[in-house]
Amino acid sequence: MSFLVNWQSDGLGAVIGIVALSLLLLAASLWGARSCRPVAKILPLAIVWHFGIYLFTAFWLLPFYGEVADAFYYHNEGIQVASLIRHGMWSSIDWGASTKLMPILAGFLYAPFGADIYGGLFFSAVLGMAGGVYFCRAFSLFSSDVKTKRYSQIVLLMPSVAMWTSDFGKDSWVALGLGLASFGYAKIQKGGGGAGISAFLSGFALLALIRPHVALVIATSMAAAYIWALTKSTKGSAVMKIVRTVALVAIVFVLFRSTQDVLQLTDTSASTVDSYVRSNSEANAALGGSVVEVQAAPGVLGALMSLPRGFVRVLLQPFPWEIHNVNAALASLENLFIGWYLTTRLTKLRRMTSELVRVPYILFAGFAAVLLMVMFSFIPNLGLLSRQRVQLLPFLFALLVTAEGRRRAKPISFVLAPSMEPQPGHARNEQPSIRQPRPAAASVPRW
Repeated sequence: MSFLVNWQSDGLGAVIGIVALSLLLLAASLWGARSCRPVAKILPLAIVWHFGIYLFTAFWLLPFYGEVADAFYYHNEGIQVASLIRHGMWSSIDWGASTKLMPILAGFLYAPFGADIYGGLFFSAVLGMAGGVYFCRAFSLFSSDVKTKRYSQIVLLMPSVAMWTSDFGKDSWVALGLGLASFGYAKIQKGGGGAGISAFLSGFALLALIRPHVALVIATSMAAAYIWALTKSTKGSAVMKIVRTVALVAIVFVLFRSTQDVLQLTDTSASTVDSYVRSNSEANAALGGSVVEVQAAPGVLGALMSLPRGFVRVLLQPFPWEIHNVNAALASLENLFIGWYLTTRLTKLRRMTSELVRVPYILFAGFAAVLLMVMFSFIPNLGLLSRQRVQLLPFLFALLVTAEGRRRAKPISFVLAPSMEPQPGHARNEQPSIRQPRPAAASVPRW
């Protein structure tokens, strides 16, 4: 197998220009993380790791799929869009959302520098890493340094998250959108004002344009968590709480209608949704060689009955005995880690529940993880599922990491001072034992 792809390129100048722009974007996204010590400490390793994943994607994964990959279509169409942009032929561009938006974004990237797929992949890798950094910064606003360090290690160094968010296509932009929207929501919860609102709107706009159904899940989760927080808050007027609630419900309704149009659902009855799921399954079943059986019973009841099996498929498959190639083996190893981490945290459901009720951001992450798992449980191809589920892993691990307990300080033992120990021949009551004074509570280290 060749380790290079023979796709149209405008040469070394295009690569240098796109890489320079990517490094500026990376510096801008990392600048805000410098004040968060647990995230800042892991960034050098994360940069090296993501660069290694970029090399793996560019010189192994992309040649493996070749012209079948979505990146081939986006790259070639992006070249055409870039030419139209340079000549000012804006009306000739096929404007649109979702899949149609990807060649347009590629065209704007290629227009000033020229086209090159390796430069485009580098740019996508930067987008994916920036999204992960924003996730870590959002989590740090509501957690301790120890938990933030653990969460950052998982989100920034998990192989599948780094690999699929580095793809030249939707996934890298969606990763950035999810990270920005989550960080903006967290900042708003902390009273971040303009910075939080701008980050939220930027990320949410990306999601709504590229994957409106994922934007609907995120909006619903945020609205539910925010309304819960409003009911518990004693600050603010009742009128403003009602206004915010109505605004959130309106946003969810608009996104719902938009998603219905994009998915071409005439209504939301059980039969229509079931028909869409089955037709979508047939369309994706032929991809790869990782076909699995999904929902057997029709209707809403069948969907509910299949959810437990669907959750197992989302989080744990392929199993070790289902490995048939290198990519499946890598996915299986990661699934073993997810299964171990999930199992060891199930004993801490009480602490997890208390964090859910107490912290609105963790409640939002919990809602998002569950809703995304329900959505992805109907995907009938394990390769496609491994790619799609990276959108839920940052939310799932936010829930699991927050369940970890605090480290307790080692108990301090107080013994007799050497000069005060009883001497031979003296009665113990002649020389009273004097213990060291107990330090103040504030001096006892706490984690």
